[in-house]
Amino acid sequence: METDKFYKELAKILDKPRKEITDDYVFSDTDWDSLTVMAVAASVDSIYDVVIPVKKLSKCENVRQILDMIRDEK
Repeated sequence: METDKFYKELAKILDKPRKEITDDYVFSDTDWDSLTVMAVAASVDSIYDVVIPVKKLSKCENVRQILDMIRDEK
């Protein structure tokens, strides 16, 4: 699964340098608010054509968990 486009989009959403966004990037409380989660859900849908419920997505603690959900839905 191609992840570079998703990492770039996630870096924009989180306002972080792209090089910081890896599978192991852990979301802090300030990173992971409801608006951010909704933006990430929209990006996942746009990039991968996969819909992940916002409630489920909000429980993710790191990028790897999001990617695992995407893989599970494909």
